[in-house]
Amino acid sequence: MASDFASFLTVLAGLEANRQERLEAKAIKKQGRREAEEAAEESRRQRIEGRKFKARQKLAFLKSGVSLEGSPLLALEETQAEVNRRSERIRQAGESQFQFARTRAKIHRSRGRAALLGSFAQAAQLNAATSPGGRDYGKPGGGFVTGGVSGSSGGGMGARGGGGSASGNKSAKSGRK
Repeated sequence: MASDFASFLTVLAGLEANRQERLEAKAIKKQGRREAEEAAEESRRQRIEGRKFKARQKLAFLKSGVSLEGSPLLALEETQAEVNRRSERIRQAGESQFQFARTRAKIHRSRGRAALLGSFAQAAQLNAATSPGGRDYGKPGGGFVTGGVSGSSGGGMGARGGGGSASGNKSAKSGRK
């Protein structure tokens, strides 16, 4: 009875750990998405500012009577290229942050699954070790079968069947020497 409760608590702890890791993963992914969106918005603002600067630069050339051929045209094109590069770097940095957040979220989900599966395994071990049909190897007379010794004390017949003595349990006797 106590082992059933302990097993239940073990599985419950695994479920809670899984839930917490999933919540953390969701929060991390949401933050990464928000950062990517902010970077995309900053990239857009950079392009707008770049177009405004290029327009002011063009206007300054025209006001001073310089034709937009040759060096002034190259200056305008270089300005536009630099704006595009800066904007793209900002966008890529945001995308990288999002990909990193997705990877971190995946790790948290995996940790949660591992905790849950581990709790199932631990609960199964608890039940197997202390169940009436199983052997409680941790207690004196718990059913260790040694080479050909019959009549050793064991757990007896439990509610699930299965014997506790080496002489009464042929599968235990034949499986171990």
